Amino acid sequence: MEQTYHVRVSKKEVWICILLSVLTLGIYLYYWQYRLLKNIKELKKDYSPYTGEMLCLIFLPFYSLYWWYTRGRAVSDELAKHDCRTLGNGYLYLGLAIVGLGVVAAAIMQNDFNESGLLPVKESSLRKSKWYTVLLFLLPALILFVGILIAPIVISAYDSLFSFKSFADPNREFVGLGNYVTLFTPSLTSETGNVLPNPRYMGDALVNTLILAALSVFIQLPLALAIALKLGKGIKGERPYLTVFFMPVLISTVIIGQLWLKIYDSGSAGVLNAGLKALGIDTWLFPWIKEQVGSKWPFTGQWLGYKSTALIASFIPVLWQYVGYHMLLMYAGIKGVPADLLEAARLDGATEGQISRHIIIPYIKPILKVSVIFAVTGSLKSFDLFHAMFGRDNDPKVLVPSTLLYNQTFLNNQFGLGSAIATILIVLCFAFAILISAAFRNKGDKVA
Repeated sequence: MEQTYHVRVSKKEVWICILLSVLTLGIYLYYWQYRLLKNIKELKKDYSPYTGEMLCLIFLPFYSLYWWYTRGRAVSDELAKHDCRTLGNGYLYLGLAIVGLGVVAAAIMQNDFNESGLLPVKESSLRKSKWYTVLLFLLPALILFVGILIAPIVISAYDSLFSFKSFADPNREFVGLGNYVTLFTPSLTSETGNVLPNPRYMGDALVNTLILAALSVFIQLPLALAIALKLGKGIKGERPYLTVFFMPVLISTVIIGQLWLKIYDSGSAGVLNAGLKALGIDTWLFPWIKEQVGSKWPFTGQWLGYKSTALIASFIPVLWQYVGYHMLLMYAGIKGVPADLLEAARLDGATEGQISRHIIIPYIKPILKVSVIFAVTGSLKSFDLFHAMFGRDNDPKVLVPSTLLYNQTFLNNQFGLGSAIATILIVLCFAFAILISAAFRNKGDKVA
């Protein structure tokens, strides 16, 4: 006999949910129909032909995003300042209304209320939910996923096919793949026939970030794993060590950039140069660096003044900051290894090195995969530390794709090129994530 279970949702709770949903939906309509239309009428009198479109925004949220992206931003900067907050507040209340009404609809679609005011749900309904109930519960998350992740990617890929100087620029020029060709052309020919280096060339920036990714995988992660294995064995002062190693992760990257600028200072305030001089290492190290960089001037500790030394100097803070982050991930995984499994290995005569190599590391393989993905994609997206260290330099010694994106978009007003760089970064991040997942895949498993 099929059993019946009662879900603890009363009629009173459903009516409260309905009233709250209607209230939030009413606030949403207020934001669109009253405030936004009022702003348009006050700021742009001749924009009345689009009033009908604005009324449609009440029922078509995604169309409203399209309208605001293609037309609304071009009305005026003053209108945009008013509408940005109104747009966000309106969608906030719409989301709350959708969630509330979704809960109500899901409760009603299951069955009617019984005399006790509870929802009777049959066992078969628990085993096999109706597809529209599942879809309804997924709808709020699906809207957020599409609106926050998928839509910006599609818009960025679309913008990369045009040349324009601002998002409100009505004179967009379709260039197709021209922006991508420009980014991967190392030199340009001027009108006088001279061959000049392309300041928008992305090849060097990609090489720099791939070097950073390689250093993160082969230096940062092994160091983090070694520390995690040591702390995971329960040494004395385990908690203080965890705090000390994780502390750089909590510090703002901009502050870390300024801190290392002081460390690399070529004057008397530079901690690194002062330490090298105190140990007498500068007498042979500085002449050797001068020969390596090929400078005709003496090297006196200008670590950020040459591309080769600046590249290494900028990588050290990145590796130092996130060792503690990956260490904590691996440490948590090591603590999850069953104690009886380790004890059985010790009883069989396995050494600590064999236990780490054959038991602990294979057991935390999923965490190692996550760490590798985070390290590689984080290297591809790194921006704030490089901007803090080289942002004020007209000729930065170290460029990464994110700083090149910032320079072309916000300093040179080349929004099409910026969108192309963003699209390339997105594709690279997805590609590396898939490749790394495939590399960690066991036989018979699917790529996660």
